[in-house]
Amino acid sequence: MIGDAAGLLHRRRAEVERMTRIGCIAAFVVALGGWTSPVLARATWIKKAQAEDPSVKSCVDCHTSMKSKDLNAKGQFLLDKKKELKVDEVDLKWLKDYKEKK
Repeated sequence: MIGDAAGLLHRRRAEVERMTRIGCIAAFVVALGGWTSPVLARATWIKKAQAEDPSVKSCVDCHTSMKSKDLNAKGQFLLDKKKELKVDEVDLKWLKDYKEKK
């Protein structure tokens, strides 16, 4: 009887360790996905923007810095156009309409 209990305890402990490992791996994958998603999104936006305006080189063509959500004149133009047209998303085709102020 004691041998059965010890075997059961051993199997239970092994199962808990396996589930802990799986949980840690899952957490790592989720964290990695959260970190890489913005990077991939940026690359997609840059490619789409370059198709409409070849002068676009990076995020700072519309934002004040790489990690900022603050917009410069070009970014503000897109946001204003979105509000003016009362649409849900910015359309990068509007970049063709942007005239840089000198």
